[in-house]
Amino acid sequence: MLLLNAGISCRFEIPDPEPSEADRLAREKGEQPVSAELKRFRKEYVQPVQLRVLNVFRHWVEHHFYDFERDNVLLNRLEAFISSVRGKAMKKWVESITKIINRKRQAEVNGISHAITFENPPPQIEWYISRPGQMETFDLMTLHPIEIARQLTLLESDLYRYNSSCGFTKNVPI
Repeated sequence: MLLLNAGISCRFEIPDPEPSEADRLAREKGEQPVSAELKRFRKEYVQPVQLRVLNVFRHWVEHHFYDFERDNVLLNRLEAFISSVRGKAMKKWVESITKIINRKRQAEVNGISHAITFENPPPQIEWYISRPGQMETFDLMTLHPIEIARQLTLLESDLYRYNSSCGFTKNVPI
């Protein structure tokens, strides 16, 4: 939520610079002042920054939608922001983000999920030195290494799924 709010308030909503003297005089006369500098500022600075912010949000939704699946408030805030964006140049990005959100939601409704499913029964427990019911010899060193690896995998699977979905395990030789 912090990243989304920072992107909106600090980068997207860029205030106009202080008006020039000519603009102040035009306002006092009741005219609509839009100096060439202000137009240039909006076109060459504000618009590219806003497009970049929308691009970052699009990338976030496309590649890291699990953040929004876990936090409906975050998704609602993004959708409210997207619906408030105006401008011809922004329309393409807003439509793109909206399509991605709808596609991800549809995949969620259709049952396509990143959750682990257990279609097959678990493998048989690998016994090494210790056997079932032999509590006096039961020890970490008497368990089979494969069984230790399986149990550690089960314990750490949530952490691994989070890291792998964030891209930390890409290009890592195993």
